[in-house]
Amino acid sequence: MTVFRLKQLASTSAHMAAGAVRWNYDRAELIADGVVHAVGVCFGLIAATVLVVLTAVYATAFEVAVVSVYVAGLLAMLVLSATYNLWPISRAKWVLRRFDHSAIYVLIAATYTPFIMELKDSIFAIALLIGVWCVAIVGSCSSWCCRAVTTGSRSVSIWRWLERLHAL
Repeated sequence: MTVFRLKQLASTSAHMAAGAVRWNYDRAELIADGVVHAVGVCFGLIAATVLVVLTAVYATAFEVAVVSVYVAGLLAMLVLSATYNLWPISRAKWVLRRFDHSAIYVLIAATYTPFIMELKDSIFAIALLIGVWCVAIVGSCSSWCCRAVTTGSRSVSIWRWLERLHAL
C-alpha cells in the first residue's frame, strides 16, 4: 500500500478523533507538495552555502557566526517542514509537527539575530536579542506544552502557560 493511499485512508477512517486534521489530498497534490519541499531544501542549502562563504570572505569571524545562526535556523525549518509534510500518517508525524512548529519560532529569532547584531556594542541590542530568543523559546515550548491548533490560540495558550509559571 502506498503512502498516498495510507494518507487517504487515515483521513476517512471511522477511528479518527472528532475535530482531527483531515488529509484529503490526491496523488498529484502529494507529489507537488514533495517537489516543492525538496526544491525548497535544495535551494536553501545552496543559498546558505553562498551566504556563509560570502560572509567569510568579506566579513569578520563574529559576523560569520551571526550569519551561521540564521542559516542554521533557516535550514532547520526547511528540513523539519519537509520531513513533517512528507511523513506518512503515524504517531511520529504528530511529533514531527511539533518540531516543525518549534522550528518556525527558531527561524524567526534567527532572522532577527543578524539585524540586531548590527547595533554593535549596545546594551539595547543585547537586551533585544535576549528578548527575541526568550520569546522564541517560549513559543517553541508552547508547541510542546500546549495543544493549540492555530497561531492565535497558541498565543492565548502561551499567555496561560506564562500565568501558570508566574503562579509558581
